[in-house]
Amino acid sequence: MGPANDDRVAEAVSAADVAELARGLDRPGGWNGAAALCCSLLTEGEELRALVATHPVDVPVLAVGGGSGPFTATTMTQVATRVQAAEVDGVGHHVALEAPDRLAATVLPFLDQVDAGLDAGLDAGLDAG
Repeated sequence: MGPANDDRVAEAVSAADVAELARGLDRPGGWNGAAALCCSLLTEGEELRALVATHPVDVPVLAVGGGSGPFTATTMTQVATRVQAAEVDGVGHHVALEAPDRLAATVLPFLDQVDAGLDAGLDAGLDAG
């Protein structure tokens, strides 16, 4: 990862990428997956909350957020007990598309920490700048 990679964020999603996304969504049934996900969240919410209340996720979780502030980490702490928050500054909703090098620079140290068994007290957070 170098400074040049940070400059590519604005160009991470090209006009061709947007056109391909629009083409896929424009075809018959193109919205089915997204619509089904939203509907399942609305209809299964109570069931999932009840499940998590009795069986919270107890594994190390890295909640990586972009421009949404603490939203991702706050959401993950509703279901998981060992959440570490990380923010990748200067990107929007699609961190993996907009700043893949910075996302990797955030995820890899977290995985090293988990592999080393150093995942206790994961509330310290990471800063991917």
